[in-house]
Amino acid sequence: KNRLVPLRTNTIDGMNIVEHFNIEPDVIYIDAAHDYDSILKDLETSYNLWPKAQIIGDDINWYTVRNALSTFASKYNVNYRFVDYTWWLDK
Repeated sequence: KNRLVPLRTNTIDGMNIVEHFNIEPDVIYIDAAHDYDSILKDLETSYNLWPKAQIIGDDINWYTVRNALSTFASKYNVNYRFVDYTWWLDK
């Protein structure tokens, strides 16, 4: 309802809480753990739960972020763009 709902939790638990309450986010901002597996899991979970949501994040300058984003984009046949350190999925 035109509001931001910040949750102090890890990404996966937060997404499960949002999904439990049937909230359909317009935007998902990923900025959590920066290891490859966590980033990829965050991307896949958010994309599978809310395929219409705009997914964005930052720290594209980190190799692990860039590598996980590239893997995700190839696997799901989506493109991504970035400006400075911020990235977003093209849908």
